Amino acid sequence: MYVSQFRIVSITLLTAGHFFSDFYCTFLPALIPVFMENLNLSLGASGMIVMFQSITSNLLQPLCGYYIDKYNFSYLLLIGIPLSAIFICLSVLMPNYPLLIATVLLSGLGVSLFHPLGSSLVHHVAKPPNRGLAMSVFIGGGNFGFALAPAIVSYWLVSFDHHSLLWLAVPGIILTIFFYLLRLHKIELVRRNTIQVNNVWYKSKDIVSLNIIMGLRSWAQVAIMTFLPLYLVQHGYKTNSAGELLTYFLTGGAIGGFTTGRKEIIEMLRQRSRPYLFSNSIPPLVAAAAIKAFELLQETNEMQDRLHENVDYFVAKMKEANFDIKPTQSAICAVMLYDAKLSQEFASALLDEGIYVTGFYYPVVPKGEARIRVQLSAGHTREHLDKAIAAFIKVGKKLGVIA
Repeated sequence: MYVSQFRIVSITLLTAGHFFSDFYCTFLPALIPVFMENLNLSLGASGMIVMFQSITSNLLQPLCGYYIDKYNFSYLLLIGIPLSAIFICLSVLMPNYPLLIATVLLSGLGVSLFHPLGSSLVHHVAKPPNRGLAMSVFIGGGNFGFALAPAIVSYWLVSFDHHSLLWLAVPGIILTIFFYLLRLHKIELVRRNTIQVNNVWYKSKDIVSLNIIMGLRSWAQVAIMTFLPLYLVQHGYKTNSAGELLTYFLTGGAIGGFTTGRKEIIEMLRQRSRPYLFSNSIPPLVAAAAIKAFELLQETNEMQDRLHENVDYFVAKMKEANFDIKPTQSAICAVMLYDAKLSQEFASALLDEGIYVTGFYYPVVPKGEARIRVQLSAGHTREHLDKAIAAFIKVGKKLGVIA
C-alpha cells in the first residue's frame, strides 16, 4: 500500500474508531430507563451510574494518555473499543446493581484507553501540513457517534428485546480487526528516551482555566444527557422519541466548535465567517416552543395553511406596490434595497410607524444585496398585514424606493 493511501485509510479507520468509542460511551442515557425498570432504581442510584462511568471514561484519560506516551502502549488500540462495546451491551443483562456498576466501569475504561491513543495515532499518521484537518475529521467522527447513539439504542430497544443489544457490539469488534490487519497497533508513538517535559501542565494558568471551563460545560451537558430521557419517558413520551430528542441535542456537538488564534485572525473570522454570524444558542423556552409547535402540527394544518396565505398575500401586495421581493417559500420575506445605509434608515423609519423589521447588509448578506427582513407568522391577521404594507409604502415613497 502506498504511503498516501496508508495515511488516508488509517485516518478513516481511526475516525470510525472515534465514532464507535463515543457511540458506545453514549449508550447510557438511553439505557437508564431500562436499568430503573429492571432493578427498581431511584433517580439518585441512576445518577450514580453516570458518575461511575465518568470516572473511568473521563477522569482516567490523562493517566491513560501519560502511560501510553511513556511506554508506547499502541497495542491497547485492540482493547479499547471491544472493551467499551461488549461491557456496555452486557450492562442491560446484569441481575444486580454492583454487577451493573462493574460493567459500566469497564466500558468507561475502554473509552479512556482509546481517546488519547487514537488522537496520538492520528497526529502520527497525518502529514504535518494536514494534521489540523485530520484531527478535525477525527473529532467530528466522535461527535457524530456521540450524537447518534441515544436514538439508535432507543429504537433498538423498542424494536428488539434488550437481550439482543450485544449485536450492537459487533461493528466495534469488526473495526478492531481492521486495526489489527492494518497493523495500527504496531505504530511507535514516541521514540524511546526522547520524551522531554519542558512545562508542567498544572503550572499553566491558561490550561487550568480551560480545563475548569470544560468541566463546567460537561457538568451541564451530562446532566441533560442523563435526565432528559427519564423526564420525557415519565411525561408520556415513548422511549424511542426520548432518544431521538437527545440525539437532536447532541448533534450540535457534531456541527459546532471553537477557534483560537491571534487577535487579528479572530477579528477577521468574526467579520467573514458565516458559521459565526449565524450561530445562535437556543434557550430552553425556544426548545419548548418548538416541541409544542410539532405537537400542534400533528393535530391540524390550520396554522400552517394560514401562514402560507399570509405570505402569499403580503408578497402579492408588496409587488403591486413595486417593491422588489426575493422569491420565497418560507415565512421570511426579503424586501431588496441593495444599499446598506438605506436598509438601516428604512428599518428605523418603519419602527417609527410601529413595524419592527431588521435591515440586513454585508457581511450578513452578500455585498450589494442589502435588504429588509420581514418575518411573517400564522398569528398575523389581515389587519396586521395591511398596516405593515401601508407603512412600507409610506416609508418607501419617503425614501425614494418606490414612486
